[in-house]
This record gives sequence, structure tokens and C-alpha cells, in this order.
Amino acid sequence: MRIADQGDTPRADVVRGAFASDGALRRALERRFDVHLYRFSDRAQPLSHSAELAFAGTRTDVGQALADITRDLGDAPLAAIVVVSDGALGAPPPEKWRLDGLRAAGIPVHTVGVGTSRFARDVEVSRLRLPESVLAGSTVVAEVVLRYRGATDEAVELVLEDESRLLALEPVTLTPDRPWQTIRTEFVADEAGVHQLRAHVLPLPDERLERNNGRSTVLRVVDRRERILYFEGEPRFELKFARRAVAGDDNLQLVALVRTAHNKFYRIGIDNPDELAEGFPTGAEALFDYRGLVLGSVDTSDLSAAQLTLIAEFVSRRGGGLLLLGGRRSFTPTGYRDTPLADVAPVVIDGGSPNGFATEVTVQPTALGVSHPLARLGTTTRGATPWQGLPPLTVVHPFYRAKAGASVLLEGIAAELPAPLPILAAQRYGRGQVLVFNVQDSWRWQMHADVALDDQRHETLWRNLLRGLVEAVPDQVILRTHPGDVEPGESVEVTAELRDASFNPLAGAAVTLRVTTPLGEQSRLPMTESTAHSGTYAARFNAAHGGLYDLHVETPLTEPVAGADGSLLAVSESREYFSAEMDETLLRHLAAATGGRFHRPDDVSALAEAIPLREGRSSERQRFELWNTPAAFLVVLLLLACDWFYRRRRGLA
Repeated sequence: MRIADQGDTPRADVVRGAFASDGALRRALERRFDVHLYRFSDRAQPLSHSAELAFAGTRTDVGQALADITRDLGDAPLAAIVVVSDGALGAPPPEKWRLDGLRAAGIPVHTVGVGTSRFARDVEVSRLRLPESVLAGSTVVAEVVLRYRGATDEAVELVLEDESRLLALEPVTLTPDRPWQTIRTEFVADEAGVHQLRAHVLPLPDERLERNNGRSTVLRVVDRRERILYFEGEPRFELKFARRAVAGDDNLQLVALVRTAHNKFYRIGIDNPDELAEGFPTGAEALFDYRGLVLGSVDTSDLSAAQLTLIAEFVSRRGGGLLLLGGRRSFTPTGYRDTPLADVAPVVIDGGSPNGFATEVTVQPTALGVSHPLARLGTTTRGATPWQGLPPLTVVHPFYRAKAGASVLLEGIAAELPAPLPILAAQRYGRGQVLVFNVQDSWRWQMHADVALDDQRHETLWRNLLRGLVEAVPDQVILRTHPGDVEPGESVEVTAELRDASFNPLAGAAVTLRVTTPLGEQSRLPMTESTAHSGTYAARFNAAHGGLYDLHVETPLTEPVAGADGSLLAVSESREYFSAEMDETLLRHLAAATGGRFHRPDDVSALAEAIPLREGRSSERQRFELWNTPAAFLVVLLLLACDWFYRRRRGLA
């Protein structure tokens, strides 16, 4: 409301003028009604004088404000509610507003829109999207959405900073043919810890609003070793070269179990002699200790029905990452089709092809895969893409259809095939993620005669796959803040979802939230378990200071527990400066939904006449005899005198 787009007058001054004792809106209303004034942001408060309007709120909740007003006025005969606003409403969305009670009571809401509905020139960072946390050393893709008005092929620079350290600088041309662009830029998260990131662009010439030119967020970089179980149904080169690709990655531990004969296995990369001693895990705690699972050339005969169900639960309940590889024994006609793995896979497994089918395909990224973190092989040089020059790979058991919710990132093309084959596909399933990489010899990208010895594309692909498999996997404690972004002085609810070693909800626990403020002050708050969601606990505190808050959940689980730490950034980036144009559509919707009308500041004098008088329980009708009313008697007497003089002058009397 502080934006000066009413000529050179701020919106706030227009509102103050409307509510001033001599303001046009207030005078028009007070001629017919008893007027009660309120101010609101997230709640409505009585207002005695327009000078009390500070416009310092950071979150707008119209639904709550309307509920506050109707509750405060009780049974008073409420003729209407007049809302003066720019429609830049932070939260919640209109569908959350409780308007049914107003409609049932016949109380219309009339809206007065303040501000311009379209800025002449403006550029806004509408969204900054990053993962909540990543492994140290990961390549992070930041997605930034720019929204702009009035730009004519102007060049700007998108800057991504980690406090004072430059992470990325992307040139962007703002074209007039569309009002927004999505820019993806990448950087390496090489330093563990909590980082405050900000994306911003410099203001355009003559841009009135600059406070929406940047957004901030928090990125947690975790330096820990993630354990992935790789189960192969037979010895083959794929495991050897996959292990070689991640051998230098200190944040990945690839534990391998290879079937050499019936009920005979050998183990690689185990932590102790007892690990996987009985073969593939049969219990939830043993399997759920891993964050990722890779199934190589594995036939369903290598796993029991209970183990196949356990793998599906590893994804859906534990939230683990599952990677299904192509091979001689995987995706066979008698393979995964009628098992739980067919449900979790991102592709339609319809029986596969007869044994002996094999075709070489040229692998290339789809339009989605070009910029997807899982399928990036490096930067483009001299006009050539990183995918050019790679030898073809072999598909043994093809499938042709991806499921409706899946994303196909790589596809295989061959002249004899009726359509491209999905090679790399991904989808969410329950709490976890499932990938399919349906080739049996990706190692050829490392060992083929046409590939240089120092070529890193095969290693890059496998690091992407395995890091992407484990980075979004939930911990035993999931910490969330509501809202996710706050301003200093706002109240914050922190929830913690606790799971035991089998990742079942942990109910009835004594849980405490430890909050460390940006000033270093600590407080401990008891967390209360939700009655609706077992194993979920909540506490609330006020983020009084700007800066980074460290959050830690103290639980009865064995320490240290992954996920028990979190962060909250309180920063002065008012939400209402984003999408700050006067939203006439929203204000008209609010008025129409309650039987009111939309007005502009220059026609508010007609608003009072549009509101009918309303009787309430305390209303009283009074009857007056016309002849006992002096003013009415004098008017009638004057009319009679005028009539007599007229007749006398015309000679009629």
C-alpha cells in the first residue's frame, strides 16, 4: 500500500483520505449509516482515526479479517462491509475465505480497488526454487522465474549470491512477446553448512517498484556419507564401472551384493562382517538403513514375494530412492510385470519382449531431460552437445510407454523401432522416488574405442543418478516451518514428523524444540503431538529478529538423528510487494460472491446509495402523524399559499 502509483500519491494516502473524517467515502456512508472503522492485515482491529493506519502488516488474510469483524459486531444490524484494498493479498487464497456465513446472513462485501492494475515497467523475481538440502559437492540447479512488464528486448543480469559470494551470473533478455521467463542456473555446493542465497536483478530504468527485484532462501549443504545398496543378479561389467565412477565421491557409499549362483553371493563395500551375510535383506530395519537401492540384472526368482513387497515399502513408506537397471534378467516376460515393482516403476511393464531380443539405440535427452539434473553430462562447447559422439547402448527388454505421472529424461532411437524407447524415466511414488535406466551396457560410454580415456561423461551420469537417488530421501525426523518464509516479528509454527527405525510413526514421545535466534539466544519449547496425525509434533514461536534461526528437535531416538536440525530465515521481503498490481479480478470476485459491488476511488460517493438499509433485532419502527410534524405542515402550508396567489393573479379566485 506504500507504492506511489496513484499519480505520485501512495496508495496508503488514498486510503487515509477515504477514511478521514472529511473523506468522501466516510462522509457518504455516515449520512446513512452508523459506521465502524477497522484496519486489517492478518487480523482486523478497530480503528478510531485514519492516522492509526500504519500499513506495516506483512501478511494479509481477508477471510480472517471478515470473520473478526462479524464476530466483533455480533448481532448488530450489519448492512454491508466495505473493503478498501489493492487486492495484493498475501495469504490464504480466495478459496480459503469463509464467505458462506456472509452470504447466508445477506451481508454484502463491497470492494474499493486502490492502485494501478498494470505497471508501466516492472521486473519481479516471482520464484526462487532450490532443493531444501543437498550433498556437499553436488551440482545444484536453481530455478528462477522472472515476471516483467514494459520491457522491450532489454538485457539484464540475474545474480545468484551466497551472501557476499557470487555463485552464478546469467544474462537475460526481457522480450515483449511474453510476460515471464524461467531461468535455470547451476553452481557447485562445495561447502557444508547453512547458506543464505539470494537471486536478484538490477531495476529497470523508470521502474517504480524495486522491492520485488529479488528473493532469498536457505540451502542446507550436508557433508555425510549416503549408503546405497546395489543388488546384481549376475556378475557383469555394469557394477564394476558404476563403482569406478563414484570411487572418488566421499559422500556416496556403494554397497554391492552380487548373486554368483543359487543362494550364493559376494559382498563389496560392507561396513562389518554381518552386513548382508544372509543375502538380500528380509526385514524393514535392515533394508531401510540404506537410503538408495539399485536393482541390476535381477529376476523375480532372486527375490521372495515378501522381499518384493518390502522393496515397494522401501520407496513408499521409507521414502527411499529406487533405481531399476536394464539387463538380461530384468524386465523379462516373466519378470516384474505381476509384482509390486510393476506398480512403483515409472514405465508400463507389459511383459517385455521374448528372450534373445536386443537392439542398439542412440541415447539422447528429451526436451525435459536437457536441463534436468539427473541427465546433465556437462556444459555445451563449440556448438556440440555433451551427448554427441557417444556410442550406442543395448536394450534387451524394451518398454514403450511411460506412466502418466512419470518424466522421461532420456530416450533411445533406432531405425528399426516404431517409436523412441524410454531409457531414463523418473516418478514419485509415495514418499520416495523411482528411476528406470533401461540399458545393459552403459559402461561402453567409458570403454568404447571412440571414447577418450579422460572422457568423464560416464562418471558424470552415474554420479548424477546415485546422488539424485538419495538427496530427496527423508530422514527419521522431518522438520518443517509454516510459513516457510517469514518476516521479522511473525509467528512461526514448527512441525516435526518422527519415525522409528522401520519408519512407522513414533507416537507418544517427549519432544522438545530448541530455537537459537540470530542473536545467539536459546530457548526450549515443548512440542505437542497432533491428534490428527500420529507421530507429528508442533510448537510455535515468534521470529522477533531478522536473520537465520537454527532449529533442533530433541527426541528419544538414538542421537544423532538425521533430519533433527533445520533452519528458518526471517528477512524483510514483504510478500505484498510481489504481484503488487491492483488485482481487480480478485476484488470483483470477493464482491460478487457476497452480493456486493466493485468500486474505484473516484466513484465511492455512489457506494453509500448502493447499500440498502437493514433492520436488525434492535431496530425500532416509529410512526409519525404528518400534521404533527412542523416541517411537513409548513411545506403543505407554503404550497397552499403559492396555489392561492397563482389563482388570484390569473383572476381565478
